[in-house]
Amino acid sequence: MESQNRYDGIDAYAVTKVRFQARQLTRTRVFHTTDIEDLEQDLMLDLLRRLPSFDPSKASRNTFIARIVENHAATLIKAAMAEKRGAAIEHKSLYDPVSQDVDEPITLVEILSANDGLWDVSSLRWDEAINLRRDLSHAVGALPPHLVSLCRRLATSTVTEVARDTGMSRPSVYDGIAKIRAALIKAGLRAWR
Repeated sequence: MESQNRYDGIDAYAVTKVRFQARQLTRTRVFHTTDIEDLEQDLMLDLLRRLPSFDPSKASRNTFIARIVENHAATLIKAAMAEKRGAAIEHKSLYDPVSQDVDEPITLVEILSANDGLWDVSSLRWDEAINLRRDLSHAVGALPPHLVSLCRRLATSTVTEVARDTGMSRPSVYDGIAKIRAALIKAGLRAWR
């Protein structure tokens, strides 16, 4: 599609550069060919706003024009890509009816399984999870204070991070882990692996 925009009285190089850059933009996956006139106008407007700050001691006029137009084209692409991110996502309530073929409508929450990845899937029943938490809390409470501290740190950090933060060597951290593991097994928590 050829642009019908007219730029009377504007530098010929600027018009050529703006038109070329607008055509290039329409060849990206972000813009459509019908956007060419709007893109030209946007590029030209940005150029005209910045043209008064041209300094001939830093670059030639054509170089200045080229950089302004190219940089604004990159900004347009970036902004358009940001707008399109997630545009195809359709938000729905879990309680929206999906089927009304039966007497009582079926909702999404009824047909989605835990395997669909919407919530945490635990292999433990709720009562088993409570028992495990209680047993683990009791076993950790029986550990010496330095191992309790190590347990707390390892819940949120890697061995390397714990070693760096505490000043311990990594082999010392691994020795602590071995002692914790032995104490948990002794407390009967081997079955919870």
